[in-house]
Amino acid sequence: MAENALIAVEALNPLVVYGQGGIEDVLAKLKREASLAVQDVDVSTKPGRDLIASTAYRVARSKTALDDMGKELVAGLKEQAGKVDAERRRVRDECDRLRDEIRKPLDEFEDMEKRRVAGHEAAILALSATATVESLANLSSIDIAERLALLGTLADDGRDWQEFRDRARKSALEAHTRLGQLLDIAKMQEAAAVQAVREREEQAAQRQRDHDAQIAAEATDRARREASEAAERASKLAAKEMAESEAKFEREKAKRVADAKAATEKLAREKEAAAQRERERISAEQAKERAAAERREANERNRRRVRAEVVKSLVAAGYLDNLAERLFDDIADGKIARLSVTW
Repeated sequence: MAENALIAVEALNPLVVYGQGGIEDVLAKLKREASLAVQDVDVSTKPGRDLIASTAYRVARSKTALDDMGKELVAGLKEQAGKVDAERRRVRDECDRLRDEIRKPLDEFEDMEKRRVAGHEAAILALSATATVESLANLSSIDIAERLALLGTLADDGRDWQEFRDRARKSALEAHTRLGQLLDIAKMQEAAAVQAVREREEQAAQRQRDHDAQIAAEATDRARREASEAAERASKLAAKEMAESEAKFEREKAKRVADAKAATEKLAREKEAAAQRERERISAEQAKERAAAERREANERNRRRVRAEVVKSLVAAGYLDNLAERLFDDIADGKIARLSVTW
């Protein structure tokens, strides 16, 4: 019994005391004991007052004993609850582990099946992507032939298509047909372009020949007129001077003839030099045009090579072909901020 307590707390069962209605009995007994202890006590006397004080103290000690008993009960319950919670966690962990262990073969099969189906779908999409063309403007017959070669490689890579075999064959056939049509169109366009270049070059050459002929005719006419005029002047001068001196006439005549011949020869040289300069000018212009065309063609080949390399890298990074090509074209066209292509 707790020292000085009104009731024997040690004899009480904590679960009963703090169970449903248990504390009411304890409190009722505590009230009876305290009331009986101070019944008919004369508070005017010192013994009476001492008894009242002692009884009140014993009530306080009873309170402390009951409260300590409740604390011990709560502590025990908390410890038991902690053990239960720990066992609950162990049950959950073990059941989860067992569930995962039992389901593991199914999960592995489902994952493998998803990867298998996704692989076949991606391969079929790659077959179709070889013939996905938004514009023919940037595709040459060489580009299309490379796509045909890629299609052949994808179709004959030894893949076991399983239930996707019919779809794969259909996609490959459709892509091959489409690329064949595009190849025919590209070849016709390239042949037409080559023919147009040849016609322009022939027209330029004909214009040059006509120009050279015109210059030569004009030079010949001018030389003929100047020679005729020189001869006429020489003849008149010779006739005039003939009366003065036959010897002098002959010398002067010879000089005039020589001058006329020199003038004619000089005119002919000037004519030839002018024609040569014009031919050199036209040749230089043609060489400049050919060099510009070669640079454009080299630049175009480089652009196609860079495009193919970047698209290949994007595909290797996980992008689908058509998305990789569209992404590259958007970057090259400056549609994506802070990104550009180094050619």
